[in-house]
Amino acid sequence: MVEKYIGPFIEGLREHGFPEKLIKEAEDFATRMREHGIPDDFPREEAVNTRLEVQDPAQRLTEGRKRLIEVLSIQRVESGKPVLTDELARSINKEIGQYLEDDVIIRDLILPSTSPIYKYQRNKQQAFSIEGFERLEQVNLLVKIAYNRALTTLIRRGYSRMGEIRNADPFSMLQEHAIGVLTLNFVKTAFARPQPHEGQV
Repeated sequence: MVEKYIGPFIEGLREHGFPEKLIKEAEDFATRMREHGIPDDFPREEAVNTRLEVQDPAQRLTEGRKRLIEVLSIQRVESGKPVLTDELARSINKEIGQYLEDDVIIRDLILPSTSPIYKYQRNKQQAFSIEGFERLEQVNLLVKIAYNRALTTLIRRGYSRMGEIRNADPFSMLQEHAIGVLTLNFVKTAFARPQPHEGQV
């Protein structure tokens, strides 16, 4: 993945005259991916074994939210280090990100402020649970804020569905939509589809 995608991406940054600081951040990201042994291709056979098996879209979304909470709940915040780490992005991709359909609405993956949420109906306060987010309180507040900020940035820049993120040109996301390189790297890794091997369709 590093040589096949990140390498050309960095060269493109240079060719288009992006600042050296931005190029350095991209190079550091590529170095960390190499250190963790990220392959050039993600084997499709392994991915199929852990697909979300339920067929109903609503049930898949609920199960996906549960897995997302499980991943985010074990993320620890370290002083002076970014919250949205490469390791977190890969964990999200492994457990849920790669299995999400392209038509999944990004807003449906934003964590609510509380769970359950409270609304007034007939002048009485009622508690409503958002399916899949019942264990929201297990997620560190700083992790929740950083994760939600990344997704709301995408929405504010005009992206609404998962397929739009996967298919978006990184240069356009950086230059035209003003999405930061850290947010770009995180969402592209977290929600990437596994790449087919040569000869596969």
